[in-house]
Amino acid sequence: MNEMKTMDYILSIIVLAYGLYLTIQNIKVFVANQKARKEYLAQSKDQYQMINQYYPFAALFTVLSIASLVVAIIGDKTSKNDVYTCMALVVISMIAFGMVLVAIVKRRAIIDKNGFVYEDAYHRFRSILSMEPKKSIFKNIDILTAQKEHIIVTKKMGDILQAGYQEWKHRKSKDNK
Repeated sequence: MNEMKTMDYILSIIVLAYGLYLTIQNIKVFVANQKARKEYLAQSKDQYQMINQYYPFAALFTVLSIASLVVAIIGDKTSKNDVYTCMALVVISMIAFGMVLVAIVKRRAIIDKNGFVYEDAYHRFRSILSMEPKKSIFKNIDILTAQKEHIIVTKKMGDILQAGYQEWKHRKSKDNK
């Protein structure tokens, strides 16, 4: 019987550690995004457009995170299973918090006349090889860059970036004439 308790503790620690690891990774992605945005905004003299499409997703994951945490705190912890349920709810809350940050990073960009800031870097329109719809359940756009990097954006954001890219191409063709 003691072996089962030890195994339960080990599994609990592994699950908590994995939830914490995922949350820390998402925080790192968010911090890198914030740094890239701040650097761009500090250096940019051009007009730019902010694309923010994260509000519904961030709200959904925030509600999930808070609800999981509240239920874990006020939940009954009299039996062994109740304690594990509360622990699972805390892990869900941590992961949902990380998903709030991922939603913010993946669903916003800054676009100007020569390129756009997405995730942790500025991407120039001249380095774009193609922008094609991805064949999947979700309607995403796959942007292939000259560095063979695939940038996956939402359809709505892809349409805005496509318009900026077409405007850039039109402006460059006028300049070359």
